[in-house]
Amino acid sequence: MADQGADAKMEVDEAQPVQPAQPQAQAQEQPQPPQDLGEDISTNKDGGLYKKILVVGGGDERPGPSSKVSVHYTGSLMDGTVFDSSVERSELFTFKLGQGKVIKGWDVGVATMRKGERCLLTCSPDYAYGEAGSPPKIPPDATLQFEVELVKWISGEDLTKDKGVVKIIVAEGKDFSKVSDGSYCEVHIVGTCGGTEFEDRVVSFDQGEGSEVGLVPGLEVAIGHMRKKEVARVQLKPEYAFGKEGNEELGVPPNASVEYTVTVKTFEKPKEPSEYESVELKKIDAMQFKDRGSNYFKQGKYKLALKLYERGEKLVDESSIMGADDKVFVSDIQLLLKLNLAAVHLKCNEPHKALIECNTVLDKEKDNVKALYRRASAHMQLQEYTEAIGDFKQVQRLEPGNKAAQAQMERCKKQIKTQENKEKKMYAGMLGSLSSPNDKPKTEKKSEETPQAAQPS
Repeated sequence: MADQGADAKMEVDEAQPVQPAQPQAQAQEQPQPPQDLGEDISTNKDGGLYKKILVVGGGDERPGPSSKVSVHYTGSLMDGTVFDSSVERSELFTFKLGQGKVIKGWDVGVATMRKGERCLLTCSPDYAYGEAGSPPKIPPDATLQFEVELVKWISGEDLTKDKGVVKIIVAEGKDFSKVSDGSYCEVHIVGTCGGTEFEDRVVSFDQGEGSEVGLVPGLEVAIGHMRKKEVARVQLKPEYAFGKEGNEELGVPPNASVEYTVTVKTFEKPKEPSEYESVELKKIDAMQFKDRGSNYFKQGKYKLALKLYERGEKLVDESSIMGADDKVFVSDIQLLLKLNLAAVHLKCNEPHKALIECNTVLDKEKDNVKALYRRASAHMQLQEYTEAIGDFKQVQRLEPGNKAAQAQMERCKKQIKTQENKEKKMYAGMLGSLSSPNDKPKTEKKSEETPQAAQPS
């Protein structure tokens, strides 16, 4: 009765134009619905959606918002005409609950069901396909009935794609805006491990710096996907929580999975560059980000320092500064942030990124000593010792008394000599392996001469 494509009818098709009703459907009167429709579960208790339980499900748990639910269903008009059935296709229908992917009657009704439950949902037009219907099978202003069986569901959203951080919405948030990096947040957290509560507190912090108020990494991942006033259960694997060590003070054992109930009480997004009234205010905030980043750098918190430097750089990026005078006005802070970013990348063993930052500075100031020194250090990490010596020589030319540059240059020379000795041994071994037994005496004589011939003059 229903083809494979009919399954798509369960999804709201906003692009579908309103078509004239079929003559037969216009003339057809909707029969009076039977009296025993079950409980009114419509949002406003206005009789728009009724639910009658046919088979009781097991347990007390129900799927929450964003759960991925799988159901079997049979849809029919009020006169009993079946217009679609997953049962006939022997194929479960799966959708994400509460996302508007299906008719409203399903989003509301399935959320009330338990696993294994089978029920009859009677959906008024407002909870189904409205005035337009869905021609040719569903006439305009049609009240529909669906016999639905909730087979299974997967709770929550896997935010890290390895099930390390799973967020299950308990109460939907307000607005569509989510917490972003740098947002000032006020959050209530309740943490449990094995059913035992280990912390219950309200924390205020800038998103991205949650570790400073004792938030584990997985919590910030989850908070970054939440809206204002949203409540969620957050399940964390050990690597996103307290790790191998656990937390003795809180009573969390090593390698323990934990769960938090998180409520985003409020948050305020950081200003975008375009929202600033003047370039002077941009520079002031960029300097504050630089100073905060430098404080983290001194503490060895390089990832936090990187976040702050990047936020400052975004404010004074050349693409967001239009006037020529304004570009000159912020050029000093731009270069400082670039140099600090290079320093962080060196600490994080990211020499290629450090090179990019240093080259950007040197394109504007070819004799910038810090940029030359840090570029040389990046070359050393990449074992490009000749290039490093060239930069260190430039530093010494500009600052003849720079002892650090002299010491690093000597290290480079030693490394080059070590590399040359390794290459000599390697080549000598290659020549020895290519020699034939008959040439052995002659080859031995050559191998004795090779080191002398290879010595620098």
